[in-house]
Amino acid sequence: MYRTGDLVRYLPSGDIQYHGRIDNQVKIRGFRIELGEIEVVLLRHPSVKSAVVVAHENQGDKRLVAYLVPEVGEKLSSGEIKAHLRKTLPEYMVPSAFVTMEALPLTPNGKLDRRALPAPPQENPDRDEEYLRVRSPIEEVIAGIWAEVLKLGTQVVSRIRQVFQVELSVRSLFESPTVASLAQRIGEHLREKQGVSTPAMKRIPRDRRLPLSFAQQRLWFLDQLDPNATTYNMSWTVRISGALDVRAFERTLNEILHRHEVLRTAFQMVDDEPLQVIAPSISISLPLIDLTNLPGPDRLPATQHLAKEDVQRPFNLSEAPILRVQLVKLDEFDHVIILTTHHILFDRWSFSVFTKELAALYEASVADQPSSLPELTIQYVDYAVWQRQFLSGGILEQQLAYWRRQLQGAPDVLEIPTDHPRTAPVNQWANLHHQSLSEELGQEVKKMARSENATLFMVLIAGFNVLLAQYSQREDIMVGTDLANRTQVATETLIGFFVNLLPIRSKVNPHETFRSFLKSVRDTTLDAYAHQDVPFEKLVQELRPQRNRSHTPLVQILFVMQNTPKLTTEFGGLTLKALPVGIKSRFDLALFANADKQPQITWTFNPALFELSTIRRLADLYQRLLAEALGHPDERLSTLMDRVAKAEQERLATGEKQARDQDLEMLNKIRQKRRTPIKV
Repeated sequence: MYRTGDLVRYLPSGDIQYHGRIDNQVKIRGFRIELGEIEVVLLRHPSVKSAVVVAHENQGDKRLVAYLVPEVGEKLSSGEIKAHLRKTLPEYMVPSAFVTMEALPLTPNGKLDRRALPAPPQENPDRDEEYLRVRSPIEEVIAGIWAEVLKLGTQVVSRIRQVFQVELSVRSLFESPTVASLAQRIGEHLREKQGVSTPAMKRIPRDRRLPLSFAQQRLWFLDQLDPNATTYNMSWTVRISGALDVRAFERTLNEILHRHEVLRTAFQMVDDEPLQVIAPSISISLPLIDLTNLPGPDRLPATQHLAKEDVQRPFNLSEAPILRVQLVKLDEFDHVIILTTHHILFDRWSFSVFTKELAALYEASVADQPSSLPELTIQYVDYAVWQRQFLSGGILEQQLAYWRRQLQGAPDVLEIPTDHPRTAPVNQWANLHHQSLSEELGQEVKKMARSENATLFMVLIAGFNVLLAQYSQREDIMVGTDLANRTQVATETLIGFFVNLLPIRSKVNPHETFRSFLKSVRDTTLDAYAHQDVPFEKLVQELRPQRNRSHTPLVQILFVMQNTPKLTTEFGGLTLKALPVGIKSRFDLALFANADKQPQITWTFNPALFELSTIRRLADLYQRLLAEALGHPDERLSTLMDRVAKAEQERLATGEKQARDQDLEMLNKIRQKRRTPIKV
């Protein structure tokens, strides 16, 4: 007996299906790789019918490419396939590109024709999605460094030393070959420099007093002050197209409640202390509201009214579940799910966890199969206890000392010109303005980020800070940003309130260049990230800014990079699409940007303060200022601002002249009509 080197698998019929050779060995970045080993693991995936892996070389850069044929009726997700491979294979054996085909090309002899395989795409279509999911500024900076000097490990190490002031060996790159793992190692080095060691998060006994996390305690306290407030209510309203199995959907929702203790949690006072009280089990019913008796055009507006009405109903935080779900029937194959909850349980990332589990559990329920999701070893309450143990004593004091220095003397309010005066309380409902930056400008932003060892966020917020300085005529600018704050791997699969708000303070000196200003923004952001463990609620409690119901404390303006995982929108024959019902915001102005080739920026603003026309003008100014700054990064900020201001004045003057001309033309038409005899 001897091995032939052929790769085959047995079919249910007993026949053998040939898939190619198993002795194709290649060498990529110093690693010897048996391509057949990767193909064997790929074929273990239930949705893969055939697979072949090749080493593709382009301009001296060699990478692994997998060609896949799916089973009949199956759709292949490269993210899912990568996750499957990573369970068994080291990172260097996971292909960087995946090509789905109807069939693999064969020679007349029935063997694989490798020369007929199509060239892989120049860019991996999943790469942007993965880039969006970087969890921190450290990861994004490292991703940029890798992209710039991927082939030279020593250059990567030197760039990391330059940016983060930490010492790494080239060996570290091989021991931590992914952006995420390398970022984690650098984070550990930074913590060691500060004398901070992060304890492991572990499951705690449930028969003890279970404290709230710092963020939860802040929301609980605000609820005690105003129990009828709905400021922190959250709505997830989604239109579902397809043949919905209502009973299976209800079972799925209850399974998610069973998996996540936080969804079975109430917040109650015990001996003058708020504690988490977890119900051992809770079942919810899925009430069906049938709107098919209404005329077709009236059904969606009626549904949106129901959702908006529901999000305005307060919760009693002392009773679980702090969750309401309704199902609206528009037609036989058209439904809307209205889920309303409270921020004390959920954040934006949580909704992606929720939809991912919804997809997996619904498909299992419809097929009458057991859940394929692994048990959760850690729950949100374990995080809350870990946070309080970690953030205490010297560690807490050390981190707070940084924020005291950083925010000393900062203005309580960033006063920018508004169309209407502030009133108390803060308006909850916000308006939106959507802005698309050009693809060329998006590329320039990325190019600048890489050349300065910065991130897209750092470049974009630097430009935004300059805009705010010009608009407010102030140099001391403070803008907040949301951080996912899921620094422990176990927290990535949890529903809960993890997100943290970081104040980023910048001094905009009109005499420095944009390149110099970007460097200071980069350093400030990285310092803030290194001290991100202090919850924003703790900062407010510690710094005690002047309180005023007309604005939020410390930060009134946000700039957020959208890097949460995407929501699952297709599963079990269903397609999900968000149904807009309005958006709530506690801030004067909040910008949400993404990292697409053509970046999209959503301006969320308080209509009690700003008119839409003002926000549109600010958005235009921002794009023009960014273009100037990236085109002339070594010019003084004052020069850039003057040039943009002059262009804006010329535009307004042109607009006024055009408006006057249009008015004159309309007046002439009216006069002409008056002179024209009426025909009888």
